[in-house]
This record gives sequence, C-alpha cells and structure tokens, in this order.
Amino acid sequence: MAEAIKITPEEGWILQRERAVAWLRVAFATLAMIVIHLNPSRVALFPVLSLILLGTFLLYSLFVLYLAWRNKLANTAVGIVTTCLDVFWIAAIVFSTGGTRTPFFFYYSFPVITASVRWGLKGSIPVALAGVGIYGWVRISLAAESMAEPIGIDIILVRSLYLIVLAGIFGYISEFERKQNERLLVLSRTAGEVAAHQERRRIMFELH
Repeated sequence: MAEAIKITPEEGWILQRERAVAWLRVAFATLAMIVIHLNPSRVALFPVLSLILLGTFLLYSLFVLYLAWRNKLANTAVGIVTTCLDVFWIAAIVFSTGGTRTPFFFYYSFPVITASVRWGLKGSIPVALAGVGIYGWVRISLAAESMAEPIGIDIILVRSLYLIVLAGIFGYISEFERKQNERLLVLSRTAGEVAAHQERRRIMFELH
C-alpha cells in the first residue's frame, strides 16, 4: 500500500485556507442565483448574458472547490489565476446586472479578501484598485450607452473607498497572522531541535 504523503503544518494551513476560500466562492455564486431567481428584474438589462455569467460562475466555483479538496490549489500560480478570474468574472456580472446599481457590487470584496488572505497588503491593495478601476469603467460604459440611471459621484467614491479600506484592513490582519505563524513555526522547530539534542545526550549517557 502506498505511503500517505506527509505535509508540513504550513502546507496544511494553506490547504485549509484554499478550501475555505473555495467554499466561500460557492456560497457567493449560489446566493447570486437565488437572488436572481427571487427577483428576475435584476437581470433586465442583459438577461441572457447575466444568466450565462451567473451559471458559469457557479460551475467554475464548484470546479475550484473540487480542486481544493484534491489538494491542487496550494500553488501560488493557481492562486493568481483564480484571483484574476474572480475579478473579471465579478466585473462581468456587475456589468450585466445593472452596472453601478447592481445588487452584486459587494461581490468585489470577495477577491479582495482572498488576495489579502493569500498575500497580505501586497495582494489586497492591487486587487482593490483593479476592482475600483473596473467598476469605474463599467459605470462610464453604461452611461455612454444611456443604459444606466444616474448615480451620484458620492456613492461611487464611498464604494471605491470601501474596497480600498477593506483591502487595507484584511491585508494588515493577514500579514500580522502570517508573521505570528512564522514565529510559531520557528519556535516549534527550535523546540524540536532541543528535544532531539537532549534525547541524543540521554542515549549516549545510557550507552556509557
């Protein structure tokens, strides 16, 4: 029988983190489908496109969850790819369901949170700025086509500030937690080395 693959505590934490993120993504996708089912008028702008995007986002979320349970998401490159897909998929959903008046604006917070969990401030802030930029582009695009009702600049600024502040808070917390985990790992290795050294001394003493 093949031996079980041993993983370090750090690798185990990464796998647990990716599974939690995958479950959260599935919850967001499922909630979006429920909202649209209860209120179909939310997709009146681009009904077919909206349903396609929401359905494929749910399928994509389930596929990533499957990969998480198969322990295939511990790679940094995979995390970057899924974060980029989250940002652009959510932007497309926001665009198709009403632009700035969509009920799914807060979905932008999902890639911000996941990026902060993975990479701290150096991940959360760029993702938040990308979200703000795409959000502004969606607003301008719909306004140019006269497909969106006017919305105050104050609302746009508050929402943009919300994403940036969220990125800062979660990024700071994530970096603090990562540093604490690194200290704990160093302490555990040191304690292990001391215990091994004492055991070797005990064995040598008994041999003598």
